[in-house]
Amino acid sequence: MLESRRARTLQRGTRREPRPAVLFVDEDGWDCHFQLASGLRRAGFRTIRVTMKPPSRVAALCFNRTVQLGSDSDLASLESILDGENVVDVQAIESLALRTYQGFPATSRPETSANWARRIDIVDKLVVSRRLQTGGFFTPDVVPAPVAGAREVVEALGLPVVHKPRVASGGQGASIIDTLGELQRVMSTGGNSDAYLFERHVDGRSLQFSGVIGGGHGGPVVTYETLRREGRTGPAYEVLSIDDPELAETGRKIAAHLGIEGMINVDVIRDADGRDWVHDVNPRVWGSFAAFRVVGVDFLGAYVDWLRGVPEANSRRGIQEETRIDVLPGAFLRQEPSESRVQVQARLARAVLPYLKWVGPRYVAYELVHNLKQK
Repeated sequence: MLESRRARTLQRGTRREPRPAVLFVDEDGWDCHFQLASGLRRAGFRTIRVTMKPPSRVAALCFNRTVQLGSDSDLASLESILDGENVVDVQAIESLALRTYQGFPATSRPETSANWARRIDIVDKLVVSRRLQTGGFFTPDVVPAPVAGAREVVEALGLPVVHKPRVASGGQGASIIDTLGELQRVMSTGGNSDAYLFERHVDGRSLQFSGVIGGGHGGPVVTYETLRREGRTGPAYEVLSIDDPELAETGRKIAAHLGIEGMINVDVIRDADGRDWVHDVNPRVWGSFAAFRVVGVDFLGAYVDWLRGVPEANSRRGIQEETRIDVLPGAFLRQEPSESRVQVQARLARAVLPYLKWVGPRYVAYELVHNLKQK
């Protein structure tokens, strides 16, 4: 265990357990990380969280071990931090993925290292766009920054235009720009560096493919539409599951083309002509993965089987009818003007309790206490 002013570890005891471990890396806290980690811990895996955020005791409920780093540059010390740990997979947000892998390969098994190396190759959204185009997939045209001026972007891509970081997580830093003046302001305030790109805006339905795939078996996948989210590009609050074999096949082909195994999420926009334009590929757990449990799709179990190398007997894509699904916890935390905080907490409790047998009481306790403290 690394003990210094660069890294502070919160850990129950000092004994290193030989169990396989999954590493989670974040800048703040992702709900899906806590859900997945708690479920994995219940299934017998160690869960290790490396974060830039000061850890709390309630957050530690879902993890066997938590390491706080002072900055992302401290990820270079992962080899020492993880010494003796049997890390079999990594769930890292894209903004930290490159530094995570650079500090990680000496600690991993060869097959784990190779799989994560393939994921690292697609962290850069510009690289992904070009690789998908060579594979025959539809992707919106992009113009890498920096460019000479806003008019050059408009001439190439039109308005509105999407401005986003080449490396980012969960829509962070992405914006849809509607006017030339707004575009000029963004470019004059740091948005015209080589860390960004401009992407053609495609009108249509926001659809997604998600699943657990690879390892020679067909794990469960789902296709769905995001109905409500935080802002224009934030986390989803409500999704609509749809039966879309064509989109499911596209998602599987993308994973095969990019060499991704394990958890994957693909965002597309379906235009008026029925073409699916791929604008984001995430080789990690996604925000709504746990929500599908309420309609019988067990992504946690499929991921555990994949980690253990167990063939997935059920290759069913998932639910076969349209179903509206509220995403935990975001959908249950929105406080109406007529509601008290107690009412919000009670609604969250009713929503989270069905997950008790699946992800375990630790996650339920974390969510209820965390929300109470936030309020």
